[in-house]
Amino acid sequence: MITKQDIAIIAIRILALYMFLQGLSILPMSVTFGTRDPISFLISHEFVIFLISAILWFSARPLSRFFVSDKTTSSEILSNFSRESVEQMIFSIVGLILIVVTIPALSGSIAYHINIDENLPDLAYRSKALAGIKSHYINYLLKLLLGFLLLCFPSLVTEMVRLARGIIIKKQKI
Repeated sequence: MITKQDIAIIAIRILALYMFLQGLSILPMSVTFGTRDPISFLISHEFVIFLISAILWFSARPLSRFFVSDKTTSSEILSNFSRESVEQMIFSIVGLILIVVTIPALSGSIAYHINIDENLPDLAYRSKALAGIKSHYINYLLKLLLGFLLLCFPSLVTEMVRLARGIIIKKQKI
């Protein structure tokens, strides 16, 4: 019999596999550009993707307990799912996806920011590039904030969505 925790483990491992494949897809490009110093490699986009995929894969069971940590037991059979618990689990997993996808992009921007002085000798162009990087940082931080909100407070998000849905339905009836 399949349980809530089994579904969560499968979802987390699918995300880990997706992240691993993302890392494999960009690996040839990073090998083409040559070697890096160890610090640049540790914050590089592809290293962070591989690291996150490994962490997700091997911590799928403990993470799954976090996703299904509601009043019911995690061994509850699939037929006993409530709509609200499914929505909360989906919001948690979407939050995790946002976080997992954003962290490597953020680390890539940080690595680019560190190396920008060497790559852009023209001061005017460098200031434009830095302004673009700052807007990326804001974007990444907002994604991380939304991801943590969805991951840590799925019941609150579920209630807000249900409230908004109720308001929209009432307006449509008028």
